[in-house]
Amino acid sequence: MVAFPLGCGTAEVIVIGGAVAGAATAAHLAAAGIRVLLLERASVPVHKVCGEFISPDASAMLAELGIDLTGAAPIEHVRLSAGAGRADAPLPFRALGFSRRLLDERLLMRAEALGAEVRRGVMVRAVAEGGGVALADGSVLGAERIVLATGKHDLRGAGRPRGTMLGLKMHFAKVPADLVGKIELRLLSRGYAGLAPLENGRLNLCVALERDGFESWPALLAALRMEGAEPLWPRPLAVAAIPYGYRHRGEGPAYRVGDQLAVIPSFVGDGIAIALRSARRVAEAIVAGTSPATIHASLATELAPQFRRARMLGWVLARPRLAVAAARLLPRLLASAASATRLRFPM
Repeated sequence: MVAFPLGCGTAEVIVIGGAVAGAATAAHLAAAGIRVLLLERASVPVHKVCGEFISPDASAMLAELGIDLTGAAPIEHVRLSAGAGRADAPLPFRALGFSRRLLDERLLMRAEALGAEVRRGVMVRAVAEGGGVALADGSVLGAERIVLATGKHDLRGAGRPRGTMLGLKMHFAKVPADLVGKIELRLLSRGYAGLAPLENGRLNLCVALERDGFESWPALLAALRMEGAEPLWPRPLAVAAIPYGYRHRGEGPAYRVGDQLAVIPSFVGDGIAIALRSARRVAEAIVAGTSPATIHASLATELAPQFRRARMLGWVLARPRLAVAAARLLPRLLASAASATRLRFPM
């Protein structure tokens, strides 16, 4: 095994993946004086399949890292809809809409500013036997600790259970007037779609759909009543087999953060907050010498109530007419659901 140069000496930690969880972990480790190398497979900033909803908890953790969210779209209301039925309510907090391509890049730049080494365009093939990581070019890099932060994409030898949901995402040129300052959850027969405003007046559409319920992109847009919206990309981004409800509890060869640790259903809108929380907790565990199994078990326990509430809410949302009728009858239910699925442990 070959160790990599990092100025002088050998790095203590390799972080695989430079999205929210990986970049935040590297930033926390570097701030603590740990020698860290982050390997990101994309050579330039890219979009990710994500609802791009920044909750107050996520905003606070980003501010702690010195991340500027100036220009983000404010989100102060929520809408639940199914077919022609809809229910609106004010959110019990102020959230933000901010594109992942910008957020990930600012986190990577912050990690570098704090002293982490970031290498882009590096494809990791697997966690190597005996420690370290095997790269696609055949080389092996060694480190004392490995952090797995590959998001919704699994690394060979460190896979998660395969789910049945397909994730799709598209940005559109303009936010409709009735969605300014509002996030909408549109319920479908085999899944759901989230619509949220972003910086620069753009609209994000993110869909989670049972794979066998997907016919075509035009058919999906028609079902969502969005045929006339102006897309900003030639085709949607897609990711398959998302294991919603997954929480990692095992030892394994690496520390896990973000979606590699836990995948909460997208309708909750707290994935970014969980990624940031896990990044900080895992970084603290590495500094303290805590084992992966110990910190994974601790985080699984901390997240259990939030996942349980999400599962209960999912049961209701799987019955679109019932969900919308209940929300219209009792608008406070929407606000209560939004509050109930936030992080509930000390920040």
